[in-house]
Amino acid sequence: MRDQRNARVLAVAELSYHITAQKVTDAIRQLQGERIKAMADGPDIGESAGRSSNETSTTERNATEGYRIGCLIEDLRDAIHGLEIAHRYLLTVAEEGVRTRAFGAPCPTPAEQQTCRDNQHGKQGAILWGDPLCMKLPVKGGMCAAHYQAWYRHRVRTGRDVSRDFEEAAS
Repeated sequence: MRDQRNARVLAVAELSYHITAQKVTDAIRQLQGERIKAMADGPDIGESAGRSSNETSTTERNATEGYRIGCLIEDLRDAIHGLEIAHRYLLTVAEEGVRTRAFGAPCPTPAEQQTCRDNQHGKQGAILWGDPLCMKLPVKGGMCAAHYQAWYRHRVRTGRDVSRDFEEAAS
């Protein structure tokens, strides 16, 4: 069976998982080691920590190199952060696309949509006939067909008036 997911996203995900993640990890590890080495190295034996008119001291070179390496590490971290932002944005746009209908009318998200279980609360005898885990969409009375029927039967058994339940259909 052929994978129906977006091929470009899969290629980027695979590249990120198999290659990029390892290279970034290796690069950060290498750069951190080199930075420690650059900052720890003092002047070579026989070399002066002072400087002549046109050259820098070993200490300054080491500090500059440590700073340069630190900037590379930060650039990698910034790139990772940018990747996270881009991924979240892609996901947000895709979710909006899935919810969108013609003429700008978005379909409700699952959080906005009431389910059968949401509308059972407060109805007489719900503890006997209801199901607090029912995620079906409401059909009548705010409940799925099965739970509406169970509620209807419970009201008939307990002598409640059900005559108004069918007024809509009669008119």
